[in-house]
Amino acid sequence: MILGMAAFARRVGCLLCFAPVVIAAACISRAPLPDGTESPALTCRDVQSADDPGPVAVTWIVRPDPDERRSLDAWCRGVGPAVSLTADVKQGSVPPGATALVSWNVNAGAGDLAALVRDLRAGRLSDGQPVGHFVLLLQEALRIDSTVPAAGADREGARRLVRSAQPVDVVAFARAAGLSLFYLPSMRNGFGAEDGREDRGNAIVSTLPLTELRALELPFVRQRRVVPVALLGRGDRGAAITVASVHLDPFVGGDRLWLLGAAASRGRQARVVADALPPFGPLAIGGDFNTWRGAGEPAVAEMRRISDPAPWPAEPTFANGRVLDHLFFRLPAPLRGTYRRAPQTYGSDHFPLVGWIASGTLTVDR
Repeated sequence: MILGMAAFARRVGCLLCFAPVVIAAACISRAPLPDGTESPALTCRDVQSADDPGPVAVTWIVRPDPDERRSLDAWCRGVGPAVSLTADVKQGSVPPGATALVSWNVNAGAGDLAALVRDLRAGRLSDGQPVGHFVLLLQEALRIDSTVPAAGADREGARRLVRSAQPVDVVAFARAAGLSLFYLPSMRNGFGAEDGREDRGNAIVSTLPLTELRALELPFVRQRRVVPVALLGRGDRGAAITVASVHLDPFVGGDRLWLLGAAASRGRQARVVADALPPFGPLAIGGDFNTWRGAGEPAVAEMRRISDPAPWPAEPTFANGRVLDHLFFRLPAPLRGTYRRAPQTYGSDHFPLVGWIASGTLTVDR
């Protein structure tokens, strides 16, 4: 089934105690949307899980307006199914040690995920302290395989982004590395058949299990965008943290001149994210918020409304010298979430942001 935003908000009373309505990978249930119409049986809302023969539960939170949904569904028809993979780590058995939390726009697969993970594990991004566990909140993650449907007249797509001769397929990477993955394609990577079968979107990749999977479809501005939300596997003291990977629209029109109105649209998208996340409990939100206009952007105000106070990042995160990427934390006192920019882009046009969480206690340290 699919929940409209208003219906979902009424159901949220605590982190885990709402009654979920789900679409499953092997057993799909459809229900009327808030306006009484039948929810479309779209491939993009199926869930593929190569390592689990049973259905994977994902709560879909879609836009209730029929006109808006028609645009979103046209983009939805251009992408393949969501993907869920689970790392071989049992909940409750996380060993002590630092856990890194990284937010990174990988520029349509141009970012070298393997190199980043090697540096994390070797301690090159944590003052020499090796990282035992990590969660990557990725934007513009790329998937290249036959599950992406062929181009068609009824399928919208985005301009193909090609930044690397050997782009990284996030599904293939997570599967080969034995990592947990929740990948939500937002848009087709290319318009025509000559562009191949590729889609791109947001992903959560982790050494820890990901549970309580949710997919939040944002208000349509210029392109379809979907936010993956998950509960990061519980640590040795039963602690858990909700994580989300966000990518907001940079523009409102078909070209790059429409910047002024885009800030208000990003504020609306960010408000939907803030209202859909649990109202209390530990939280980490990472993403490319496209804050071209600086700290006064409405999207920043919306994220700060549900997170701990945090200063504006001191270093640019994008190749043109602007701060577009952020990590927001909400943690129980006296803990505080902090992060730093990685020293290199690893092949992307964005710098990764690296935060720290001590397993179990959710302590975040710089």
